[in-house]
Amino acid sequence: MLLDQYGGITETLHQDGENQFTIKMVSDVEPVIEQIKKMKQTSDGKSASGELHHMARIPVILVRRWNREYGVDVTAKENWELLKRLLNNPEFKAFRINEGRI
Repeated sequence: MLLDQYGGITETLHQDGENQFTIKMVSDVEPVIEQIKKMKQTSDGKSASGELHHMARIPVILVRRWNREYGVDVTAKENWELLKRLLNNPEFKAFRINEGRI
């Protein structure tokens, strides 16, 4: 059963048993990956002043997954070390704007 669709995320409810349910969230992250590929070709990710660096684009569904897995808001300033560790994981390389480590 469809629960909701928002921000590119589709939530569906599945009955696993008489009193058990699972909510499944699905999102196509390929458009984000394609945008990152284009950014890599046209920019070095730095602001005009050179003071700011665009390091990554993280799909909302991935942030929600990490928040659930780690039990914290990975985007909160006190959790930036965790976020950097996750983004430096080769599994998530596609979401980094620049090559190398964050």
